[in-house]
Amino acid sequence: MEKAGFSVLKLAKELRLIAFSDIKDHCTIDDGGALQMIPLADIGKKSRAIKKVKENTKITESKDGEKLFKDSRVEYELYDKLEAIKLAASLMGMEAPQKHELDLTGSLMAAVAARLGNDGTDAKPKD
Repeated sequence: MEKAGFSVLKLAKELRLIAFSDIKDHCTIDDGGALQMIPLADIGKKSRAIKKVKENTKITESKDGEKLFKDSRVEYELYDKLEAIKLAASLMGMEAPQKHELDLTGSLMAAVAARLGNDGTDAKPKD
């Protein structure tokens, strides 16, 4: 793996790039409210957080046939931030919270009832 260029530091940097990616790194909104994509050449290493770029272009002709109209739309999809965060947390030894259920039957329940009073009301605790 090391001969192929893998290292813990390189892997961590790639995960960081995805986990902390921000859509504002890839587009802007001008004063008129139009969305403008930042050219890939201008976003540098942050382009590696992009999973997919999709362009749809539609060319139509005017009814008289004298003009062509081009409508082009670009869609970016970034890699999943939450998955990158979960993977990084896992690699750091952090685990997701786990649900634990308690069984309050039997002698434990009897001890609790005894402390509260025989009928289960909130009687003063016995010392």
